[in-house]
Amino acid sequence: MLKFLKFAELNQIDLIPQAVIKKPISFFEKQGIGFVHDNDTLDVFDGAAFLLDDLRFALMHHAGYPADTTTVYLPRDFGEDVEKITASIRVILSALQLSAESLVWERKDTPEL
Repeated sequence: MLKFLKFAELNQIDLIPQAVIKKPISFFEKQGIGFVHDNDTLDVFDGAAFLLDDLRFALMHHAGYPADTTTVYLPRDFGEDVEKITASIRVILSALQLSAESLVWERKDTPEL
């Protein structure tokens, strides 16, 4: 079950981009997802944090990224197992009621990053 977290709960966690969804932040806001406006070492961003069963993740959009995209971030301690990441992204997409066709990039496309 998808639960909303306060974004501050993920502030101390090193988040790694694992997939890019071809949907703007406004798409998710229309579904009732609230985003915070904040900044990190990269730039300013809009972000929302979630817990899906035991999986913590964030949806974020940094300034300067294409306006029609939202990035899925997983904690660094999630690991580098591309199959596990891919499966987790599919679970997240399902919870968000999106198909894999909504992805423009995911870790399995360039696992060496």
